[in-house]
Amino acid sequence: MRVAGIDTVRGRPAYHIVFTIDGGIIGFRVHDRHESWLDIQTLSSLRYSQHISTGSYHRNTVYEMFPERAQYRKNNDTLLTSVSDPLDEGSFIYAVRAASSVEVGETRRFDRYFMPGGNPVVLTGVSRDTVRVGAGTFSTIRIHPTIRTKGLFAEDGDAQVWFTDDVHRYPVQLKARFSKFTLALTLDSITVGNGQLPPASRPGGGSER
Repeated sequence: MRVAGIDTVRGRPAYHIVFTIDGGIIGFRVHDRHESWLDIQTLSSLRYSQHISTGSYHRNTVYEMFPERAQYRKNNDTLLTSVSDPLDEGSFIYAVRAASSVEVGETRRFDRYFMPGGNPVVLTGVSRDTVRVGAGTFSTIRIHPTIRTKGLFAEDGDAQVWFTDDVHRYPVQLKARFSKFTLALTLDSITVGNGQLPPASRPGGGSER
């Protein structure tokens, strides 16, 4: 998972987030690529693409989201009702990061998933942990997020995300059950936009990954 850069979607500057999964076992391989484009001002999703190759299952889907009118379109199908500040699976972590910190023992609910039937998005503060990853050692708050979908943050997927317990709110670790596997992501490197590196981090070749 990485922030690839800033693109333009329908004339609006947007963060381009790329999330890829490559792996598997003999006879069952996973090659999935998820891409999200978030409005840099509101962090609302503007576009979400899925290129799925999981075992024998293959699918390519592009969703266009229109926050200003609370609608979305799958591929070139008819416009459907959405929400005013939509999120997709890829943008979810970054929107949670931007939100105010969820405290341990606290549960918050939001109606921001772009498909209304997937709401509410639920965030539960689980614990405070010290986490060591490639980017350094961090004091974190572990969050349990769920969306009513079959994706990475499904209610039965037991996803856990560790955010730094400071103003940066870096997502340093993610664990979840995905398809037939357990998925674990850890923060490898950080390059801060103004060239200033925060404590306990190391320079990397690009944006946050």
